[in-house]
Amino acid sequence: MDYLSGDLPGTVEVCGEEVPIRCGWRRAVRSYSVPEPDGDGARKLLASWFSRDGRIPQAVLDHPAEALKAAIAWREEGMSSAMPYGPAGGRPKAEPSRTFDFEADSAIVCADFMRLYGIDLSTWQAHWWRFCALFAPLAATEGSLVAAAMAARSPIPAGLSKEERKHRQALRKAWALPVPQDELVRMENERIRREW
Repeated sequence: MDYLSGDLPGTVEVCGEEVPIRCGWRRAVRSYSVPEPDGDGARKLLASWFSRDGRIPQAVLDHPAEALKAAIAWREEGMSSAMPYGPAGGRPKAEPSRTFDFEADSAIVCADFMRLYGIDLSTWQAHWWRFCALFAPLAATEGSLVAAAMAARSPIPAGLSKEERKHRQALRKAWALPVPQDELVRMENERIRREW
């Protein structure tokens, strides 16, 4: 993707039909807070991405699962194409442990955008892919809060000295993400099963 002179994608294909998608970065960020987009969550995402003036395109109404899949693929492609570096020309697969969460890390994202780019995210309007082009480099920018948080949450490599391991564990604890609600529910259910 050419972020300098290319047009950013504003449509997705739903069962062979090009459908306009709402491209604002806030919608895409909010979509990450829906852990399992099914049922009510799926309806909210579809309305957020596709409704205009209270109307949803017929292709989306006729094929909601395909529309949702296309919207999520559009969202993910924006992030992966922003920095297509690394093994085999793409980003490595995600670690099993979470290193970033848009909701929990929202303050450090706002701080980094203001400090590094001079952009106040509370008022800035931009296409999701433009946001990705600025966000993705934060993870690779030494001195950014996003990079510090993600590095601290990354798995601790083997072979470190005792002091370095202790330092990395302290950083990991200081930057730990909150446990997601669905995981809290799962843990509570397991506790109840053990006790009963």
